[in-house]
Amino acid sequence: MMSAIDPKLRVDLGIGFALKAFGAIASFALSWLIARQFGASSLGLFQLALVSAGLASIIALSGFDIVLIRELGGAISDRTKGVAAQLYGRSLRNILIFAVCLFAGLVLAAPFLTQTLGAEPELTTFIYVLSPLVLVLPVIRLSCALLRTGRRVLLSQSLDGVAYTGFTALCLLALVAFGGPNDAFTPAYLYAGGVVLVGLLAISASRQLIGGFAGFRSPTPAQFAGVVVAAPYLLATANEWLLLSLVTFFEGAASTGIYRVSFQIAGLIMLINSSFATMTSPWLSKAASDGRFREVATLTHKVGLVGIGLALPFAALVIWKPDFVLALFGEEFTQGAAALQLLIVAQLIHLGFGPLGAALIMIGKHRVALSIEIFATLMGICIGAYAISRLGIVGAAMGILTIAILRNVVSTILLQKFVRANEAAHA
Repeated sequence: MMSAIDPKLRVDLGIGFALKAFGAIASFALSWLIARQFGASSLGLFQLALVSAGLASIIALSGFDIVLIRELGGAISDRTKGVAAQLYGRSLRNILIFAVCLFAGLVLAAPFLTQTLGAEPELTTFIYVLSPLVLVLPVIRLSCALLRTGRRVLLSQSLDGVAYTGFTALCLLALVAFGGPNDAFTPAYLYAGGVVLVGLLAISASRQLIGGFAGFRSPTPAQFAGVVVAAPYLLATANEWLLLSLVTFFEGAASTGIYRVSFQIAGLIMLINSSFATMTSPWLSKAASDGRFREVATLTHKVGLVGIGLALPFAALVIWKPDFVLALFGEEFTQGAAALQLLIVAQLIHLGFGPLGAALIMIGKHRVALSIEIFATLMGICIGAYAISRLGIVGAAMGILTIAILRNVVSTILLQKFVRANEAAHA
């Protein structure tokens, strides 16, 4: 099946997957180190603060990374460098304005959030330490989108997640090897420092690619388009944050840590989906801009099948022996076995259907993608919120599974409908 895909895309998919795998391994190692060194409760607080900062950063990004790829419509050349500089510069300006406001809001809201969730007071400090991510992560993701469009795939994928997570894991491992840190906030300090360092590198690489930020003072681009494009990703992260918050409220920070570890293990499958979607986007954009909607649907299907082939051995092992995998983090983490099995099934569904969200966006159906995401997420939140109060972290996993089923089935039906309509219009 892989041979049916364009050789250049095959290389991009391979690079993207390999680097995403390194990032997932680094994230896995970081959670393992925190769990072993500080316990499930500290891990839960760290992860809740991290997802809170991540949610704010996605709001600040406002989909400008995807808009950048779509508007450039292919690889950057000497002829299009000026356009790329304009798009990057004005997007960077808007992102920074949003990010500063959201950074201030997160810092001010931290004590209130801690009190509302009934969490340990340490959650406030974790949020304070990780709040700079709101300023830097959007810049990294915008820069990486530019670098991908400039065919610097290896660099872009290295900077987006792999570098700062790997930096944190390696530094924490070194500290543990030399006696271990006594401060539970050490991982958060290291993570924030790694993100800032990578942010500086990303800006430098982007500037080198396009020769400056020519559009920094140009008029503001249409913001609504960016928000519509970003909405599916924003809703997914908001759902993740809400489920973590509900688990913390009903079950405590330790259960949050256990659920998050289960989510990260399932995320080893999710990384295939996310990396394939990221690397396929420019190809989907090119096919869509040429009016080849059938090729968009076909490529989406092929990528999904390739992903399933890669993920099935690991997924089968985890579904068969979830306790064995979770016990690596400590015996208390085996409580998440049932939740892990449901999360694995959910990620297999996402993977098998292919990057449907990216496909709909690239053929111009942003509002359709948004409507599907809103519908699926709201249903998942309702089921998850109801089930968490009765089933704990298994209820949270049920919410994720509901979203996976609804989102992918409805998206597939509508994508095929749009393809047939396009073919009929050009018959």
